[in-house]
Amino acid sequence: MIADAVLTLLYAFMLGWIIFKIPFFKVEGIKQHWFVSVFGLKVLAGVALYFIYTYYYTDRAKADIYRFYDDSEALYQLIFTDTRGFFANFFGFASDFNSGGKYAHLMNNWMLPYENPMYNDNRIVIRIHAIIRLFSFGSFNVHTVFFSFFSFTGLFLLARVFYQFIGDWKHELFLGVQLIPSVMFWSSGCLKEPILFLAVGVFIHALFFLHKSPLFWRWMGLLLGTWLILLTKFYVLATLIPPAIAYLISRRMPEKYSLMLNVSTFLICILIVTHIHHIFPSLNFMHMLAFKQQNFVNLAVAEQAGSIVTTEYLSPDFWDMLIKSPRALFVSFFRPLPWEVHGNAFILLPMLENVFFLLSMIWIIWNGRKSSNLSFSLFCIGFVFALYLIVGISTPVLGGVVRYKVPAIPFLWAAILSFSKRIKSRKTKWALT
Repeated sequence: MIADAVLTLLYAFMLGWIIFKIPFFKVEGIKQHWFVSVFGLKVLAGVALYFIYTYYYTDRAKADIYRFYDDSEALYQLIFTDTRGFFANFFGFASDFNSGGKYAHLMNNWMLPYENPMYNDNRIVIRIHAIIRLFSFGSFNVHTVFFSFFSFTGLFLLARVFYQFIGDWKHELFLGVQLIPSVMFWSSGCLKEPILFLAVGVFIHALFFLHKSPLFWRWMGLLLGTWLILLTKFYVLATLIPPAIAYLISRRMPEKYSLMLNVSTFLICILIVTHIHHIFPSLNFMHMLAFKQQNFVNLAVAEQAGSIVTTEYLSPDFWDMLIKSPRALFVSFFRPLPWEVHGNAFILLPMLENVFFLLSMIWIIWNGRKSSNLSFSLFCIGFVFALYLIVGISTPVLGGVVRYKVPAIPFLWAAILSFSKRIKSRKTKWALT
């Protein structure tokens, strides 16, 4: 236990030193100790997650922070017993951990318990754990430190993009993007979210700096970000593409056309998604979404989840999805409701976040605020609505809704700030108008 704590602190200080010293993590107007302090808080949040899943939710086989870490031991051991097999399985050239494979009995999560038409996103996490094991010496919280670093870097890249459009709110942007409780909790520790945030950060940074960076690095960033999102959470990539296309087009056109371009792009994308299976039968996205939701309902019922939102199956039909969309958006934006808290801190904090964001949006609308950069604001709003819709329509458990909508929360915060501005005042140095 003492050796684990010493090794964890050693790696935390090493990565903190990198954040403090490397020019990449420098932002004009924000002191470096802010970044190091926030990284330290993320590591502490990750360690808190470790204690929660170790001493509160004690079923290790069902704990997300342990499932993929434990499975990675089997892949890691191949380095010493079957080096060729390690590289073949790591890069996907062999399937020794698949059902019927010679190492299949050594893993529980390499294969999903049901047939899945989409990519199995468990494997990217298992592979990353196997690599970290090379220098973690079996210390679990060393993995926590590195996963926290992944998410810190991804969120830093997001904030760096947001600074270009909301220069008045640098400190609020940085702290909001990194420290909003739901983001802080789910993006720290050994979960899929830290990898996802790193992937989204790389993708967004490359997208918004396409015209400023060398051609090679632009496309490398876009391809790397796209590939990582695809391996981690396919539906997040699907919800990023329409606003990204709309932003790239609107950047070259007068701002007055931005809203029309965004609406048109989303309608065209919906048309493509709902009809592409007539041309490419294997790309039936509505079937994939319905399949995911139906399996999630079955799992929630089998596990007797205490916060089930619905047990009604989603049909792979456009009209059924359209009818259920308003309820899905309501669930994502407004639940958990105050009377659903029941003294549970894991429900209380998301509920307070919902109230805060709702009041902020009401304030903006009531005061008729205008965006400082409409194309950017619409990009953020488009992604938030698209992801909230997918999460609300496919997730039947309230806890899952709270977790899976987290990637959109930094964009919601940035969109709110883009409709606000600061002015100098005689009474206060800065005032919100």
